[in-house]
Amino acid sequence: MHAWAWSWLWWWASIAAPLTTEDGAQAPEALSPPPHRIIGNIYNVGEAGLPAFAISTGAGWILLDTGYQYHSPNRILASLRQMRIVPDQIKLILNTHAHRDHAGGNAQMRRSSGARLLAMEGDAEAIAAGGAGRFRWEPAPVDGVLRDGDRVTLGGVTLTAHRVPGHTPGATAWTLQVFDGPGRYDVLILDSTWNLNGLEFIDNTQYPGIAEDYRRSLARLMQLPCDVLLDPHGGFYLRLRERLAGNPWQGSTNPFGDPQGCRDLLTRKAQALEERIAQQARRVTPPNAGTDPR
Repeated sequence: MHAWAWSWLWWWASIAAPLTTEDGAQAPEALSPPPHRIIGNIYNVGEAGLPAFAISTGAGWILLDTGYQYHSPNRILASLRQMRIVPDQIKLILNTHAHRDHAGGNAQMRRSSGARLLAMEGDAEAIAAGGAGRFRWEPAPVDGVLRDGDRVTLGGVTLTAHRVPGHTPGATAWTLQVFDGPGRYDVLILDSTWNLNGLEFIDNTQYPGIAEDYRRSLARLMQLPCDVLLDPHGGFYLRLRERLAGNPWQGSTNPFGDPQGCRDLLTRKAQALEERIAQQARRVTPPNAGTDPR
């Protein structure tokens, strides 16, 4: 592993990375990690608490998630410059889901790069409109609408889009194979379906089928191939603290590789979902239904 990437991992594991502010405030530059390779051709070019995945191909780069409207694109562009990548080398922009902390920078990144923006059905309308209600961001034209199981290929690299509704109606998990040293890895990039915080599963008038969607999506995620599990929230990486302390990356061993951890996390979340649903069902008067507003 490159020394600069190893240094970054130690830096990241040593702090409790704060989430980027949701009101458009500038994220502290000192807390943003340098761009770094995660595994194979997958890099993180995002900011503290909010990764953006850049995937190298033989015909340019794929950018997965663009963060918040007001500051994330500048951070992403600065990271790309550090990697000697000019904006027009980005050919495709994808998202994990239509929330402002993941799709808010779509318009600026699309303008800066000239890349095509592809979005999953169920979320494509919200992404094109720039969200809804008071949680809005700059609209961005969607150049192509994806459907469950569609493959996105650029320069010999193929990502498969898996629609896993729940966190949003068009939430999308992505799978791809990467080569790292002598090893080949199945990478699963989650969409935040594992995040149950702040969600109402009983009598949710804004999203009536949310409970069943979550059940089906978690069950489906558990069936996808997964050697390496990634997520578009920086706190997810903090689970590497103990592993990095005792098991430096040596030979073909990648600290992100954890097939059993993939299954264990999703199993725990499926159990937590049922507990949350049961807890909410016991309430006499549920609060006003809502979804995660991000």
